[in-house]
Amino acid sequence: MAKKKTATKKKVAKKTATKKKTAKKQTAGFPDRDALLARLRTMLARHAKKLVVTQDDAEGYLLYSKVNGPNGKPLMFAGSAARKNTINYYLFPVYMDPSLLKGISPALKKRMQGKSCFNFKTLDASLLNELEALTKRCFVQWKAAGNI
Repeated sequence: MAKKKTATKKKVAKKTATKKKTAKKQTAGFPDRDALLARLRTMLARHAKKLVVTQDDAEGYLLYSKVNGPNGKPLMFAGSAARKNTINYYLFPVYMDPSLLKGISPALKKRMQGKSCFNFKTLDASLLNELEALTKRCFVQWKAAGNI
C-alpha cells in the first residue's frame, strides 16, 4: 500500500513539474501574455452588467447574452482566451453582421483569423483601442437589435 501512495505522489509531482515547465515555455517567448489578458478583460468587463460572465480566470474571460439564439442557447457576445502562442479575442457580433467590420484598419484586419477571431502576441495600444471601439459598436448594435 505504501508503494501505491509513493507512486501516486511521484505522478503528482511529475505532473506539477510538467505544468510549471509548460507555463514557463508559454510565457518565456510571450512576455505580453498577462498584460494582454488584463487589457482585454478590462475591455470586456465594461459590458458585463448587461451580459452574463461565464468565465473569468487566468485563461480567459467570456461574455454571453441573456437572450437565446435559434438553437435555444445563449448567444456569445465576446471573449478572450489564452492559447499556446497567442491571445485570442472573439467578437461574435461581427460573425452575425460582417458590416460591423467596415472601416477597421488593415492592421486590425490582419489580426483576424476566421470571421470573428482576432489574434494578438504583443500589446499594441492603438490596435487594442480600435478593437475596444469595435466592441462598443457591436454592443450598441446588439442592444438595438434586442440581443442584449
